[in-house]
Order: sequence, then structure tokens, then C-alpha cells
Amino acid sequence: MNFLKLIKILYKAKWVLQQPEVKKILIFNSSGSEIIKKYIAMNSYQILSDRYCEINFYCVIKTIFSKKLSLFSICSMFQP
Repeated sequence: MNFLKLIKILYKAKWVLQQPEVKKILIFNSSGSEIIKKYIAMNSYQILSDRYCEINFYCVIKTIFSKKLSLFSICSMFQP
């Protein structure tokens, strides 16, 4: 990924400043999640956006300081 593309992604993304909520179910990416939302309670799931449309500032800072850049370390922030 070149530098200009990275700047474009960071500029267009929605930045979330709050710590992610801990829920029982974690859904990766919101595309297609409309189907499963019909069958589970509204307060029992959290959607983790992974297509650069939403960036959680808390997760970014925590990942940088923990020096673990992996999907598992990011998902552990959402664990109950």
C-alpha cells in the first residue's frame, strides 16, 4: 500500500473515539450482516468494520502500544 492511498483511507474513514463495547457475538464486516441481525438480539452483538470505513482510535492506540498487530489481538479487545 503506498503512502498516498494510506492517507486517502485515513482521511475518508469514520473515526470512533470510544472503547469498543464487549458483546457476546462479534460480527466481522457489516456487509451481509443484515441477514444475521434478524435472528439475534440487538444488544448481543458488535460489528467490527474491517474495510477501512470505520477506524476505532482506541484499538489503534492499544495495538501500537502492545506491539501486536494481528487480527487476534484486535479481536481480544472485544472479548467478554
